[in-house]
Amino acid sequence: MILRARKALIAGIIGATAAVAGVASLAVAQAAPQPTSDTARAAAGELPPFAVEDFSYPGAEKILNEKGLKLIKGDGHILLADCDGNPDFNVMAENKAHNPVNYCFKVTGKTGYLTLEIQKINSIWENAGHAARATIRTAGKTKTVDLKKNNITPLGQGDLSTGAKEADLLELRVTE
Repeated sequence: MILRARKALIAGIIGATAAVAGVASLAVAQAAPQPTSDTARAAAGELPPFAVEDFSYPGAEKILNEKGLKLIKGDGHILLADCDGNPDFNVMAENKAHNPVNYCFKVTGKTGYLTLEIQKINSIWENAGHAARATIRTAGKTKTVDLKKNNITPLGQGDLSTGAKEADLLELRVTE
């Protein structure tokens, strides 16, 4: 009977030791909780930072240096184009040396916008039948003008009805 009690005691000690070892190994093997959201993971340095689109015109600095044209931002649906092709917009202006200069643009979508700065404009020729607007600044005042479809719209120095005052083009927008 003592022998049986000894065997039960030894078996109990071995069982308890195994149970304690098992619980200890589970506690050690469990990993620390991980952040679940992408924001938390990015903050923890596990993901690269989010890309933020600011709609800046690609290559704007190079275009400014080469052509003297300041393109600021847009949605990618109005792009600078070659005037030798069939542009959708032809912006006629005067450069700093008082020589005529043309800047041409192609529309790649049903709608679009382009923020830019062209000084001393005199007209815009809309050549593709788009409903479009131009935002201009004359004598410190900003206004938006509907462009004539498939025609030239006199603006700034070319607009005799407003006294042919100098104007800067600030935005082109296609609405349909």
